[in-house]
Amino acid sequence: MVPAPAHFIVVGHKTPTVFFTKMDTATKLSSVFAANVDTGETRKLVTLPERAGVASVNADETLAAGTYIEGNAEADYNRQVQQQAKGDGNAADRGGAGMSSRCTSTR
Repeated sequence: MVPAPAHFIVVGHKTPTVFFTKMDTATKLSSVFAANVDTGETRKLVTLPERAGVASVNADETLAAGTYIEGNAEADYNRQVQQQAKGDGNAADRGGAGMSSRCTSTR
């Protein structure tokens, strides 16, 4: 029913639905999908922005929750590693990679 590779998130509480994410190899962006276990119908709910991921769907299947890395993750990470190698203390206090929570409605 779900073509591999996919990351399964949760089975719905209200409906017989499996929620999962799958990366588009061409764009390198992940999308959230819902697949009905009874009918096999799969529908795409949303394409996530770069550096975003979904980890959970709420009990009434209306919201997806996950994380989103703000800024340039690679540059922030490299700067933090370089500062730590120099012994500059806590590099995260001076502009390390930031994380924020987001909720995305599935309706």
